[in-house]
Amino acid sequence: MMQLLRSTISAILTSILLECTTALTASGGPSYPVNVEPHNYTDSEGVLLQGFLSLPNEETINRVSKSPAVIIVHDRDGPDTYERQRATLIANELGYVGFAADIFGYGVALPDDGQGWDGARGEFVRQYSSNATLFANRIQAAVDYVRGLEYVDEAKVALVGYCFGGTGVVHYLNTRGNSTDLAGVCAVHPSLFGDWGGPVVERIDVPALFLTGGSDFLTGPEAMAKLETDMSEKANRVNSSNSTPWETVRYAKIDHAFSNWFSENYDERADSRSWESFARFASEVFEFGTEDDSGPEPTVTLVNYTDGMDGDYPLTGYVAMPDDQDGPTPVIVILPGKMDSDG
Repeated sequence: MMQLLRSTISAILTSILLECTTALTASGGPSYPVNVEPHNYTDSEGVLLQGFLSLPNEETINRVSKSPAVIIVHDRDGPDTYERQRATLIANELGYVGFAADIFGYGVALPDDGQGWDGARGEFVRQYSSNATLFANRIQAAVDYVRGLEYVDEAKVALVGYCFGGTGVVHYLNTRGNSTDLAGVCAVHPSLFGDWGGPVVERIDVPALFLTGGSDFLTGPEAMAKLETDMSEKANRVNSSNSTPWETVRYAKIDHAFSNWFSENYDERADSRSWESFARFASEVFEFGTEDDSGPEPTVTLVNYTDGMDGDYPLTGYVAMPDDQDGPTPVIVILPGKMDSDG
């Protein structure tokens, strides 16, 4: 059976002339412009915070009365150039309001990072990463602020957290995942190393996406198993039609911080794929731009071909071509889900 399947696939591919290649492009980089404005706000305890806001172009703003918004939760370096670039990317490329939130506080001087996790910076960061309630409260301050902006659709606000910020997204789900304030959340290479606790809410109602590196020790097999168990128990309700959608994506042989173009672990392909995954996720939870623009149905043509490795065994397939084809076109081969019993 396997030999026949391989032979059939070979025949299909042999019958296709594919002369063009496609390449993923990086979603951003150090040269990407920053177009943000500082915005001050406070948390529930009156701590002053400063985020950075980026707005879509006027054409996008004018097309809708209020825009969806994406709040970026920063890594252990605070809302610096990287997060401000991401906010600009969200506004320019996705057409949403981008807001780089502040977890540490306005004007707080970060300790030296020279000794890594065991040094002063690591100790400073752990006061949030080890305190889910505090971390979630600081995130909630940004959520409340952004939802209150006059040009933001308060029903279409999402979170995306990177590294330390991804940990915050998980903490938010565990402590506030039953809230209706957010349309969805995404954690990109979060740090889930050690005993990071679990859900304290009865149910998780916020759709979630987790994007991690397969070689990232901070999201190793045990951590991912725990995360998926927590989500399964709190988001997937047995015999219920209203289970909360969530998914995890692992990028093989990819290390931590793969999306940070200032990191030595930056991986262009994983960054681009994770960006596309997040963009699709955001569009789905926002139900944004869902009008049918697919155009007319393509014409499907029956084609006959043979398997030269099996005595020219006759085969039949179906080809759909784009109407605007100009030159060689990439091809996707679809294999049937079930083969005939005599095949």
